[in-house]
Amino acid sequence: MKPQKQGRNRRGQFRPGVSGNPGGRPAGRPSLVAEIRRLAASEASEDYFDDRAVEGETWVERIARKIVEGAANGDARLVAIVLDRLDGKPVAEIREEEIIVEEIAPTRDLTPLREV
Repeated sequence: MKPQKQGRNRRGQFRPGVSGNPGGRPAGRPSLVAEIRRLAASEASEDYFDDRAVEGETWVERIARKIVEGAANGDARLVAIVLDRLDGKPVAEIREEEIIVEEIAPTRDLTPLREV
Protein backbone atom coordinates (compact mmCIF):
# COMPACT_ATOMS: atom_id res chain seq x y z
CA MET A 1 0.00 0.00 0.00
CA LYS A 2 1.28 3.48 -0.92
CA PRO A 3 1.99 5.92 1.89
CA GLN A 4 -0.61 8.70 2.13
CA LYS A 5 0.33 12.20 1.09
CA GLN A 6 -0.05 14.77 3.80
CA GLY A 7 -3.42 16.52 3.87
CA ARG A 8 -5.24 13.86 1.83
CA ASN A 9 -7.64 11.08 2.73
CA ARG A 10 -7.33 7.43 1.64
CA ARG A 11 -8.79 8.17 -1.77
CA GLY A 12 -6.26 10.95 -2.42
CA GLN A 13 -8.80 13.75 -1.98
CA PHE A 14 -7.87 16.85 0.00
CA ARG A 15 -9.27 16.90 3.50
CA PRO A 16 -11.61 19.76 4.41
CA GLY A 17 -9.67 22.97 5.05
CA VAL A 18 -6.53 21.79 3.26
CA SER A 19 -5.60 23.75 0.12
CA GLY A 20 -4.32 22.05 -3.00
CA ASN A 21 -2.43 25.22 -3.89
CA PRO A 22 -1.18 26.86 -0.70
CA GLY A 23 1.17 29.20 -2.57
CA GLY A 24 -1.52 30.31 -5.04
CA ARG A 25 -2.71 33.82 -5.89
CA PRO A 26 -2.65 36.00 -2.77
CA ALA A 27 -6.00 37.01 -1.32
CA GLY A 28 -7.26 40.36 -2.55
CA ARG A 29 -5.25 40.33 -5.79
CA PRO A 30 -7.59 40.59 -8.80
CA SER A 31 -7.68 37.85 -11.42
CA LEU A 32 -6.49 38.55 -14.95
CA VAL A 33 -10.08 38.64 -16.21
CA ALA A 34 -11.10 41.12 -13.50
CA GLU A 35 -8.14 43.35 -14.35
CA ILE A 36 -8.93 43.26 -18.08
CA ARG A 37 -12.57 44.17 -17.35
CA ARG A 38 -11.47 47.06 -15.13
CA LEU A 39 -9.09 48.46 -17.73
CA ALA A 40 -11.54 47.94 -20.62
CA ALA A 41 -14.19 49.97 -18.77
CA SER A 42 -11.78 52.83 -18.03
CA GLU A 43 -11.39 55.92 -20.17
CA ALA A 44 -9.11 55.36 -23.16
CA SER A 45 -5.73 57.08 -23.16
CA GLU A 46 -5.22 60.13 -25.37
CA ASP A 47 -2.13 58.45 -26.81
CA TYR A 48 -4.43 56.11 -28.72
CA PHE A 49 -6.80 58.72 -30.16
CA ASP A 50 -7.56 58.63 -33.86
CA ASP A 51 -9.41 61.11 -36.06
CA ARG A 52 -12.80 59.65 -35.03
CA ALA A 53 -12.09 59.28 -31.30
CA VAL A 54 -14.60 60.63 -28.85
CA GLU A 55 -13.39 62.33 -25.69
CA GLY A 56 -14.29 60.28 -22.62
CA GLU A 57 -14.67 57.11 -24.69
CA THR A 58 -13.83 53.87 -22.86
CA TRP A 59 -11.54 51.20 -24.29
CA VAL A 60 -14.53 48.91 -24.88
CA GLU A 61 -16.39 51.65 -26.75
CA ARG A 62 -13.31 52.40 -28.84
CA ILE A 63 -12.76 48.71 -29.69
CA ALA A 64 -16.44 48.27 -30.59
CA ARG A 65 -16.33 51.38 -32.80
CA LYS A 66 -13.19 50.11 -34.58
CA ILE A 67 -14.82 46.71 -35.21
CA VAL A 68 -17.98 48.28 -36.65
CA GLU A 69 -15.96 50.75 -38.78
CA GLY A 70 -13.81 47.93 -40.14
CA ALA A 71 -16.90 45.87 -40.95
CA ALA A 72 -18.45 48.86 -42.71
CA ASN A 73 -15.25 49.20 -44.77
CA GLY A 74 -15.60 45.58 -45.92
CA ASP A 75 -13.23 43.61 -43.67
CA ALA A 76 -14.82 40.14 -43.91
CA ARG A 77 -13.47 38.97 -40.53
CA LEU A 78 -14.99 42.00 -38.80
CA VAL A 79 -18.27 41.59 -40.69
CA ALA A 80 -18.44 38.02 -39.34
CA ILE A 81 -17.72 39.24 -35.79
CA VAL A 82 -20.46 41.90 -35.97
CA LEU A 83 -23.02 39.49 -37.42
CA ASP A 84 -22.15 36.79 -34.87
CA ARG A 85 -22.67 39.27 -32.03
CA LEU A 86 -25.92 40.70 -33.41
CA ASP A 87 -27.62 37.57 -34.70
CA GLY A 88 -25.71 34.82 -32.92
CA LYS A 89 -23.57 32.23 -34.64
CA PRO A 90 -25.44 30.18 -37.23
CA VAL A 91 -26.54 26.75 -36.10
CA ALA A 92 -25.90 23.89 -38.46
CA GLU A 93 -29.11 22.49 -39.84
CA ILE A 94 -29.35 18.72 -39.63
CA ARG A 95 -31.90 17.12 -41.87
CA GLU A 96 -32.81 13.49 -41.83
CA GLU A 97 -33.16 12.21 -45.36
CA GLU A 98 -34.08 8.81 -46.63
CA ILE A 99 -31.13 7.11 -48.24
CA ILE A 100 -31.91 4.52 -50.87
CA VAL A 101 -29.21 1.99 -51.69
CA GLU A 102 -29.61 0.10 -54.90
CA GLU A 103 -27.51 -2.82 -55.99
CA ILE A 104 -25.97 -2.13 -59.36
CA ALA A 105 -24.77 -4.96 -61.57
CA PRO A 106 -21.16 -4.53 -62.70
CA THR A 107 -20.75 -3.42 -66.30
CA ARG A 108 -17.67 -5.55 -66.84
CA ASP A 109 -16.18 -8.71 -65.44
CA LEU A 110 -14.23 -7.81 -62.26
CA THR A 111 -12.76 -11.26 -61.62
CA PRO A 112 -8.98 -11.25 -61.42
CA LEU A 113 -7.05 -12.32 -64.48
CA ARG A 114 -5.43 -15.73 -64.37
CA GLU A 115 -1.94 -16.29 -65.54
CA VAL A 116 -1.74 -18.56 -68.53
